[in-house]
Amino acid sequence: MGVKTFIDYKNPNYNRFKNYFDFVIDTRGVSALNQQFKLLKKSGHLVSLNAGPNKRFSDRQQKQFSVKQKAIFQLTGIIFDGMATLQRKKYDFLYVEPSGRQLAIYSDYLMETAHKPVIDTVYNFNQINQAIERMQLGNNQGKIILKIREEE
Repeated sequence: MGVKTFIDYKNPNYNRFKNYFDFVIDTRGVSALNQQFKLLKKSGHLVSLNAGPNKRFSDRQQKQFSVKQKAIFQLTGIIFDGMATLQRKKYDFLYVEPSGRQLAIYSDYLMETAHKPVIDTVYNFNQINQAIERMQLGNNQGKIILKIREEE
């Protein structure tokens, strides 16, 4: 997915990465939300799995919640949406549970929002030495891909 850097949630050093990321996935919740917004570049996108729903979350729910529940989501999400808007960033909430179906939905969501990995070079498996040499140069402009087998 193009991820270059992770922040250890047990030992976060947020100051090191201010205005650094295009995309942050929040797993900590409301207590870390303000710090996580600071990690984002302008127009960056924060997706929370823990902080709370917002208007876009409510709008995406077709039949899962009642009108009353959706209204509550929108009202409670005003804080999150406001934080994002003031900083010219985006906030979304994604409800997940440990299931393959939920992970597939999350994957589809990331694809729909156009978060695509940047690929520098693709090598066939028999070109593994060239791929390693390319990585060692350290000036790649994206991910270096090693294909294990040809697509059928």
